[in-house]
Amino acid sequence: MSNVLDASIGIKEETTFGTAVAVDRFPEFVSETMQFKNTYAQAEGRRAGSRMRRTAGRVLEKVDAGGSITLEAVTKGLGLWLDAALGSASSTVTADAGAYLQVHTPAATGPSKSFTIQKGLPPVGGGAVHAYTFPGSMCEQLQIDFSGPIVKIILDWISREVVTSEAYASPSYVVGAEPLTFVGGEIYIGATVTKPTATTPATTAGEAVAFVKSGSVTIKNNLDGDGYNLGGAGKRTRKSERGMADVSGSLDIELQGTTMRDALLNQTALSLLLNFTHPSTIGTSSNPMLQVYIPTIMFNDSLPQDNGGKPIVTSMNFEALDSLVAATSPIYISYLSTDTAV
Repeated sequence: MSNVLDASIGIKEETTFGTAVAVDRFPEFVSETMQFKNTYAQAEGRRAGSRMRRTAGRVLEKVDAGGSITLEAVTKGLGLWLDAALGSASSTVTADAGAYLQVHTPAATGPSKSFTIQKGLPPVGGGAVHAYTFPGSMCEQLQIDFSGPIVKIILDWISREVVTSEAYASPSYVVGAEPLTFVGGEIYIGATVTKPTATTPATTAGEAVAFVKSGSVTIKNNLDGDGYNLGGAGKRTRKSERGMADVSGSLDIELQGTTMRDALLNQTALSLLLNFTHPSTIGTSSNPMLQVYIPTIMFNDSLPQDNGGKPIVTSMNFEALDSLVAATSPIYISYLSTDTAV
């Protein structure tokens, strides 16, 4: 018997695109919108004596599926989701034995990785959980949202199809996965930052130049989303190719000095370093951490406005650009945990 609270999400990377595999990684998810998105064509031929389009004239045009999954950023098990979005990752034990650092960067070559995603939905009144399986799922977008105390990870997917014939995989969860928080984090804008290595997260010797209240970072892969070819029975026949990546975000900043204003007006390039942590100890003296380092950001808007006598908070939108510095990625997402592999 099941309870109405027993919904689950599972994922596993595929060996062959679109061939479902049994999912074996299960996050404690917040919400999902994974959905059937088929499109149909309707014949337009007219028949005397009939004023309605005919049932027999409705034909399948395209098989499609997808949606979004929202997770909380936690101290264990996050690496697979980051790898699905960015496509290139390393995992190395640090100098603090027992703590492992993953460094995720945007893949420069090849099509997107593909995954099988399965959601389990419990029916009203108990009974067997209904399994909806999405083979050929590819991550179109990743958003890291720190508008609340617990950092959220939102992933958007395009999927080859949805099937109900795959067996339901009962979830099992990572022990000791705790939320990473904005409260325990740090934000540096425009500071001098040393980029991460395989064993060391990015570090800064600078000071924060702004009081950031909240914000988000979004990585959009701009997958081509095509692959509908003859012989595919209306389904994609290949993985989607990666397009020009867009990295953007927004920061809600309390007005204080003039650094942010001048950076906007003069189109000055700044760097952005976000550290989200948990107070527990891993290894000997490390704290679990999710870190975002963007070497070059430029602000698009906006100037501060009066806030009716309250402290002025400006929402400033930015985009990340590639400075073309040798051996430097336009964005790094580092994940420090006890996970020995992605």
